[in-house]
Amino acid sequence: MSSATKKLKALKGIANKKFKKVKGWGQVRSAGKEIRKEYSNALRDVGETNFREWSNKIYEGLLGKDGKGLRKGKLVSGDPRIARNYVPETTKLKAVNFTEDRVIQLLKDGASADKAHEDAIAEAREKFEL
Repeated sequence: MSSATKKLKALKGIANKKFKKVKGWGQVRSAGKEIRKEYSNALRDVGETNFREWSNKIYEGLLGKDGKGLRKGKLVSGDPRIARNYVPETTKLKAVNFTEDRVIQLLKDGASADKAHEDAIAEAREKFEL
C-alpha cells in the first residue's frame, strides 16, 4: 500500500470519528457553523478574504453548483442567504463540513489556499462518494 493510500485511509478514519456522532440535518448544520468560523479564520490567516469565492469552489467541486445556484433550490431551514441551508442531503452537508475542516488542516500544514481546496475537495468526493 502506497504512503498516499495509507494517508488517505488515516484521514478517512479521523473524519469518520469526527463526523459519525452527528446524524440529522440540523445537527450536521450546527456542527458546520463552528467549522465554518475556523475555516474563515484559517483563510484570513493566509491573506485570503474572498470567502464567497472559496465557498463556491467547494460547492461547485462537491455539489456541482455555486452558492447562487444552490439558493435557487428549496430552503431546508435557517437563513435564506446561506447557500448550505439549501442542501437537503445530510451526507452532502457533511461533505462540505469535512472539506472545510480539511482545508483548515492543509493550510496549517503550509499548502496554498488553492491547493488546500483542490486536495480537500478530492478527498471529500472520494470519502462521500460524490
